[in-house]
Amino acid sequence: MKKVKWPELPSLLVPLFECANIYLCTSCNQWEQAYEAMNIEPNDVSNLAGCVRLIECTKTGEVTIMLGVFTGQLEVLVHECAHVAFRVCDLCGVEINPEGSNETYCYLLDKVFRFAEPYIRKSGSDRKQTKAANSL
Repeated sequence: MKKVKWPELPSLLVPLFECANIYLCTSCNQWEQAYEAMNIEPNDVSNLAGCVRLIECTKTGEVTIMLGVFTGQLEVLVHECAHVAFRVCDLCGVEINPEGSNETYCYLLDKVFRFAEPYIRKSGSDRKQTKAANSL
């Protein structure tokens, strides 16, 4: 069986905690290829605007966070970044409290969004150009 090559994906070491790498997928194909490279059966994401998965290697304890934004829309990005920040806080034992300032959560949300935003803007722009070319 041929080993699937890991796709070229933007990545970010989780700010503050350095507890995981976040990989950004801007297409369903990238998502599926990354899962295949990890030898994991991918979930069907073809009908999703985006999603987040936390994957822990049982052998090494290494944690990978997959951040998928498949529409090129910033509103999908911020929604998924919130899920990333919640998962990181949970992973690191940071309690989120509606009465508290939740600065750690807010900082993580900001950093993950600023990391991914340029890639999502580019993928959204590429989608618009492709759509315009296809309508000719």
